[in-house]
This record gives sequence, structure tokens and C-alpha cells, in this order.
Amino acid sequence: KKAKGKNKKTILRVFGNSKASKQQIRLTVNVIRSLGVEEEVRNMTLKYAQRAEKSLRTYTGTAKDEMISLLASVISRRM
Repeated sequence: KKAKGKNKKTILRVFGNSKASKQQIRLTVNVIRSLGVEEEVRNMTLKYAQRAEKSLRTYTGTAKDEMISLLASVISRRM
């Protein structure tokens, strides 16, 4: 939605293209970052993680604790 013109073409050229070069991928990542998409995704990830943790809190036992720990680990790795 945010990408227009040349930026949109750059992104579409790489997504789904298993033969994209490292340079094309780097350029695409830079375009995505410049559009603020990366930050939006991080914020959405955090929002959904908080909802998941809230849902998990209603359960009891070690499985709950392990799931919350796993969730925290995944989020910290991605942020």
C-alpha cells in the first residue's frame, strides 16, 4: 500500500523471486525500511504478542510458562 512507482516495482521484482540477487534483496530491504513498513510490522508483532500472552495467562501449569517464555524469546529475537 505504501510503495509507489519505482519502489513498488523494486519490491515486486524480489518478492516470490527465488533467483533474486543479494543486491536486489538488499535494495528491497532498504526500500521497505525507508517506507516505515519494518517499524509497523514490529509494532503489530508486539501488539499480537501482548494479546497472546494475555490469553495464555488464563491457563495454569508448566506448559503455560513454557509458552510465555517461548513467546518472549521469539519477540526479543525479532526486535
